[in-house]
Amino acid sequence: MSTKKGLASRRLALEILIKIERKGAYTNVILKESLDEHSRKLNEKDRALVTAIVQGVLRKQSTLDAIIEKGSRHPIKKMPIPLLCNLRTAIYQIDEMQVESRAAVDIAVELAKITGHKGQAAFVNGLLRNYLRQKDGQQAEITKSNSPADLAMEYSMPPWLVSRWHDRLGPQETRKLLEASSQPARLTIRVNRTAIEAPDFAKILAEKGIKTELSQLSRDCLIIDRSTVSGSVAKIPGFSDGIFSIQDEAAAFVSEIVAPKSGDLVYDLCAAPGGKTMHMAEMMDGKGKVVAYDKQENRLSLIRDNRQRLGLTNVMVEKADCTRPIDVPPADRVLVDAPCSGTGVINKRGDIRLKLQMSDITDLAEIQKKLLDNAANMLKPGGRLVYSTCSIELEENDEVIDAFLSKHPGFALQDLTVDLAPETIQKLQNLGLIEEAKRGKLYFLPSRFQFSGFFIASLKKAPVDQST
Repeated sequence: MSTKKGLASRRLALEILIKIERKGAYTNVILKESLDEHSRKLNEKDRALVTAIVQGVLRKQSTLDAIIEKGSRHPIKKMPIPLLCNLRTAIYQIDEMQVESRAAVDIAVELAKITGHKGQAAFVNGLLRNYLRQKDGQQAEITKSNSPADLAMEYSMPPWLVSRWHDRLGPQETRKLLEASSQPARLTIRVNRTAIEAPDFAKILAEKGIKTELSQLSRDCLIIDRSTVSGSVAKIPGFSDGIFSIQDEAAAFVSEIVAPKSGDLVYDLCAAPGGKTMHMAEMMDGKGKVVAYDKQENRLSLIRDNRQRLGLTNVMVEKADCTRPIDVPPADRVLVDAPCSGTGVINKRGDIRLKLQMSDITDLAEIQKKLLDNAANMLKPGGRLVYSTCSIELEENDEVIDAFLSKHPGFALQDLTVDLAPETIQKLQNLGLIEEAKRGKLYFLPSRFQFSGFFIASLKKAPVDQST
């Protein structure tokens, strides 16, 4: 096999993309499995390169396919999958990663020989060299305007989804949302407040040369400057000791809205992989109990692993399908962080833009409604029910809450700032969200904030009427 510089890592990236294309595998799962399998052969720089290529190609796939289709006599639907993935990878590196054009072409030709045959290698060489000669003209044709069709092509997003956003938010906001959905996610950690407060841990990391900034939203989160970290996040001081976890600040903020108190009984109905479960358990100082439910055993193991690493003794793990009634003692707090379309976290999950269908949103809304109905019966009178998604679609958020309130007159929206720490209320004020929060619902659009897109609503169950 050729010893060209960078060939091994690019070959692995190509193999991962081929698996995803053939099997419809979840990007994050197959990427982690492949990197772990080749961990002895890859240094940290190689791992970062493989990750960047895989995630980047998936983000820009529609645009890359348009370029390939234009330069080929053969429809891309008839191309062998390894050939198509190889071309996508090469063009992405040339256009988005500033890889030297000749080197990108040479490696793509080598990979075509490995995954195909000499005829494919010649085809790759010819198509890529023709593309380089005509590149500026092709890109100009692809990025014409703010029309839904052109925006969908420019940002490699499903046209139906772009049209929805365009109708609801307008062209300028849609472009900002698409741009945000195409940017790599920031590296955010949630500090275990039972061990140390976030500002104090930031000082410790600074002493070790790791730069951070405090979250604009969550009191427990820090944003890590990636340029000051080498290797995996697990190598950052404190991870193995349970001092922090990896979690987006919007996701962490959900647990702050739940605001469990020491000694409470809390149910987390869709808990895996357990970030919010662990956060709530930390907030309770190890007292009371958080019961984490999920219907998939392999996902429950993730919760158990996190529980062990963090040393939390007030977390129980139960296998259950929470779309069906569960007979349990009523809880003080219930969290429904519902399965959703994920349109607020497309920058983290490249598979969403490839797999999501319009019908999925309607189907998911029905699941979300069932989860809330069951959650209502698992809550004490006077208790708090928090609903959240990482979707920014109305059908999964406002419409689900409206349907729930119509069906359950004993519930009402509750001011989200109730029980929040003063510094967190100030953060909401700084973000211009305080009035919206007081009305009981919040939308975080990635186009407006630097954290993930989320929806959060807080619902209070009426207390027992003592007058009767």
